Amino acid sequence: MVFPELDIFAAAGANAALIKSANVSVTNGALTIGFTRVVGLDPEISAIEILPASGVTTGPVMTFNFSYPDGTAVIGALNYTVSSSLLSFQGSQALVNGKAQSELFANPSAMGISAQFQVDLSLTDTAGHALWQMSVGMNPALVNLGGVQSSALNVVVQKM
Repeated sequence: MVFPELDIFAAAGANAALIKSANVSVTNGALTIGFTRVVGLDPEISAIEILPASGVTTGPVMTFNFSYPDGTAVIGALNYTVSSSLLSFQGSQALVNGKAQSELFANPSAMGISAQFQVDLSLTDTAGHALWQMSVGMNPALVNLGGVQSSALNVVVQKM
């Protein structure tokens, strides 16, 4: 048992999030999470996030290389939005030496992702100028990147 007899209310109070973490092992690609009912209380969980251990990758890596025509690296951020009829999330990754990396899901449908989704990427410099953008629509049933070990996209942009 990782969190035996955990009382969320006692630990976090009313209307507050309780964040707990634990290192666990995954066997044959499956993680089993179980709950034990305590007298008078039903097990409850509102959200869970499962992340790979630091430095562990589970799929192919996509590297984005951004430079100016003179070869100098772009300083800025790669912004992304992933959306479908079921969910939407967004974020930003600062460029390091003009590069950003992303781990790709080798097979989204194997992870239970069934709705077609859209990936929107944009590059902004430190002044907030949009230098580049790309949109890709994907059908998870048709995506299988299992044979891809790594990939790179090299983009040359004009200075603003």
